[in-house]
Amino acid sequence: MNRSAITTWIGSGKDGSGTLTCDSGALQNSPYSSRSRFVETTPPTGANPEELLAAAHAASFTMSLASRLSDAGHTPLSIQTEARVQVIKPATHWSIPSIRLHTTVTAPGLSAAELMKLAHEARGHDPITQALKADVSLTATLAERAV
Repeated sequence: MNRSAITTWIGSGKDGSGTLTCDSGALQNSPYSSRSRFVETTPPTGANPEELLAAAHAASFTMSLASRLSDAGHTPLSIQTEARVQVIKPATHWSIPSIRLHTTVTAPGLSAAELMKLAHEARGHDPITQALKADVSLTATLAERAV
């Protein structure tokens, strides 16, 4: 199984802009830019990679946790998870030093201690958590003209 997204970017890193499209159609030519990534505006001016990472991590972890809870006999009535991606620029480049997951679960008969145990297991086996440790391969092609 492969899942993919395609981005197109036009212009410099600082002043350019791009679009994001996912195979599923959930994102279809969704705009993003340096401004949407590094400048907080109201309303937001487009998506940014860090919030997409947060959404992917929260969704994947929540599904992993739901499976673990169900397998343990505590089918959840609801799970809400927030993933907060910290973005900093300590020197010359931006980095992500941490991601904080906070989940709130409603499940009959579940104790706080068992929730923590199952949540840590879910985090340890979550595909997005694992992907953040993955070896990333790269190929690059020089196009003769603009896309």
